[in-house]
Parts: sequence; C-alpha cells; structure tokens
Amino acid sequence: MPPKVMKDQTGNKSFEVKDPDGHLVEFVQYEPNSLTGRDVGKHLPDTRICDRILHTGFIAGDLDKSNKFYNRILGFTEFWRGSGNGKNVSWIDMKVPDGVDYIEYMLYGPYPAPDHRGVNNLSLIHI
Repeated sequence: MPPKVMKDQTGNKSFEVKDPDGHLVEFVQYEPNSLTGRDVGKHLPDTRICDRILHTGFIAGDLDKSNKFYNRILGFTEFWRGSGNGKNVSWIDMKVPDGVDYIEYMLYGPYPAPDHRGVNNLSLIHI
C-alpha cells in the first residue's frame, strides 16, 4: 500500500512503490485539468507510427517475488514465457489487468553488467 496518493507537479494524482528488485513503479491518474490533460495530443502529428507503448521489459532477479508483486498484488496475468537457450525460462510476459499492454521480466541469476543489459532482448522491440 502506498504511503499516500498525492498531486504531482503536473496536477495528476500519483504514488510510487518499489517492486521486489527495487525498480520504482509509478502509478498516475491523469486529471483533465492537469498540464498533461490540457496538453494531450498537441505535440504528436497524425503521421506518428504509434500512440502508445505496448510493452516494457526489465530485469527480475527472483521470479517468485516478482510474480507475487505483479500477479497477486497488482493483478497482471502471465500470457507467454520464452527461453534464450531452449532449456531455461529467460523471460515472462505479464499482461496488465483490463488491457493489452504488458511487462516483461528478463530473468537473470546474477545481474549482467550495465553495458550488457538488454542485448538479449533486442528482437522484442515493438513498433
């Protein structure tokens, strides 16, 4: 449970929590009179290739703890898992409740060095 829901600098309601791996997860409710609400769509041309982000991926060190947080607490549901080597699970995709967007855990034993993160996931960029 967040300590409190507050109004952020743009006028939206928001709060932040950390997931089991320490990633900051921010929840934002866009308010009609906020800077975001008043500015929606004003800087994007009709020719843009996409109007949203389909998925985001991040490193997860402990699958059980990540599943407890994202599935049992937040209500995400697993819809796919894959393997980089054909033997071990390398990633798990979790769909948001009531939507089509999703997150992807990239599973690692020891975390890779910062300059080696993401290289195994380049084929999963969505446009």
